[in-house]
Amino acid sequence: MPPNRNGLPVTTPEGRSNDQVAATATNTTNRVQRGPVDERLIHLARELAEDIGNRAAADKAAFEQAYRLGFESGVIVGRGQLEAEILAEEARFKQHMSSITRMRSHAELEALRWGPGGREHFGDPRPGDFEGFGAEYEPPTTSDRVRVRDERGAA
Repeated sequence: MPPNRNGLPVTTPEGRSNDQVAATATNTTNRVQRGPVDERLIHLARELAEDIGNRAAADKAAFEQAYRLGFESGVIVGRGQLEAEILAEEARFKQHMSSITRMRSHAELEALRWGPGGREHFGDPRPGDFEGFGAEYEPPTTSDRVRVRDERGAA
């Protein structure tokens, strides 16, 4: 009796070893009686196998066609979205460019900022500027402010 992987003898519930079972199976196979073969069943089995193969091929072709059509549809939709995005971006760009063309030039902005003489003459007197109070004006002193408070009664 040959051992199994664990080193233990292998037997069937009837107590026969693997070698005995194998020998009986070989002898039994040789003694199998074959009955009359029904040609109609063989023909139907062949048709069924052929039909299964044809259905698998048709399913595969249908899947490939559906995938191709779906992909082409996705490409069409994607291109439409791209076109819409490009048109929107062009409109935004045109609006941006038109706002730039309406802006004042740098020279105009500098003239507004620093005046007609430019930056170098920004602090020069200009027509209409305040020329001062004149020679008779004297600004109030601290003592004048204190005196005003004293007259009001403040400390």
